Amino acid sequence: MSKNYIKLDDRFSISADTFNIILKDKERNTNNGYSFHSNVEQVLDHIIYTMEKEAVVVGQPTSSNKVLHVGSWYASITRLKQEITLTIEKKLKQLKKDLE
Repeated sequence: MSKNYIKLDDRFSISADTFNIILKDKERNTNNGYSFHSNVEQVLDHIIYTMEKEAVVVGQPTSSNKVLHVGSWYASITRLKQEITLTIEKKLKQLKKDLE
């Protein structure tokens, strides 16, 4: 496993080995925060899923929460996915260049 991790933000870092893109989540305790993915889309899905799961307020009735219109929420997630994908691809290119 590569020891070189590139920080995406204060929580997530990425690296790569021969077969996987490795995502390190500082706030996840299982598997020491590591998750292994075969492509950028899987990394992105993992990050988005984590963010969506944490955005749900457990124990709060939905009527007391302000719910965004589904269309605007979807547009926001789509923009976020594009930004994360570009960032991850850029960081992976940098990591591969550093490893050469």
